[in-house]
Amino acid sequence: MNDQRTIPLKVLFVVPMLAVGGAEKHLATVLPKLRETGFDIRVVTARGEAVLDAVLRETGVPVINTPMVRPSPLRRLAACRTIWRQIRDWRPDVVHFFLPEAYILGGLTAWLARHPVRVMSRRSLNTYQKDRRVVIALEHFLHRRMAAVTGNSEAVRTELLAEGVPPGRLHVIRNGIAEAAFRPSAKADARARLDIPEDAFVMTCVANLIPYKGHADLIDALISVKDRMPANWLLLLAGRDDGIGEDLRRRAEAGGIGGNIRLLGFRDDLAEITGASDLGLLVSHEEGSPNSVLESMAAGLPMVVTDAGGTAEAAIDGQTALVVPAHDSAAIAEAIVALANDPDRRERFGDAAKARARDTFSLEACTNAYAQLYEGLVSAEQQQ
Repeated sequence: MNDQRTIPLKVLFVVPMLAVGGAEKHLATVLPKLRETGFDIRVVTARGEAVLDAVLRETGVPVINTPMVRPSPLRRLAACRTIWRQIRDWRPDVVHFFLPEAYILGGLTAWLARHPVRVMSRRSLNTYQKDRRVVIALEHFLHRRMAAVTGNSEAVRTELLAEGVPPGRLHVIRNGIAEAAFRPSAKADARARLDIPEDAFVMTCVANLIPYKGHADLIDALISVKDRMPANWLLLLAGRDDGIGEDLRRRAEAGGIGGNIRLLGFRDDLAEITGASDLGLLVSHEEGSPNSVLESMAAGLPMVVTDAGGTAEAAIDGQTALVVPAHDSAAIAEAIVALANDPDRRERFGDAAKARARDTFSLEACTNAYAQLYEGLVSAEQQQ
């Protein structure tokens, strides 16, 4: 990567909105780092203001929001107009789309504008395409009109190949973890601030409360083994409630573990939460490459995870984690009990997890991969 770039490459990122989700948090971490290395960055959203807009603006990354208009067809047209104007007036070297809505609206707009260097990044499995023929058709049309397509795991890459992305244009760029994730709060101090007993066994699951994240499976698993867990155990659920929080609370209470569950809602103090924890959990039904697993590993937490998408590529079964099938509450339960009652194994897994996160998923490696991709694409275009 050229840290002495005299004429910065301009990259326009297109996202639906900067709410708190995996892709958005990834951008909020990576884009300031790219800017520091000499890129000129802008973000345009297809919707209005959201939580992470201010985070990016504070680092000097401009965010241009499409005005919120209704009904939806008018909002989509307004988003296309915003994207078109940025391409026409700012003249970016690269236009990069994240998430399906941005890919379709931005990809079609950039193609019609004849912008030559178009990039799409997919960060999840393609289950969102189910029964959505128009979405499938549009994405497959756009795939062959991208200069490059990236996935964040081999599982995502495999799906993109099956959808017809040319192999020579397909790249895997793994998530990058900020150095702060490697410095969790001291356990005693974190527990004191979170009002957690010092002798408690604490598990943490960082995931928005969405059905496919598997929280119901996790609660059912803990209900089934509540008598085999260490005394005074606690489960922390950190994530935005997308409508199932009350159902989860009732499920836990009906199973006799309501007092062991804390629903924390959205949190921006994850170093505090991982610092207070003994075991990390993610039991999703589908994933691309979840940041929450990487951040928990970086904090030195052993993990119990499901074999969903790229999760098992990050957390290695028998080395940093126990990996079990998705949707399988019985297997989740047995894995949790096995690690909950084996502190020596937890320590070995935790040490290996921290080393793997630092060696394989550093923010520097991730940022360099994007920079090299952009520079290579622009150089190739200039030589044509």
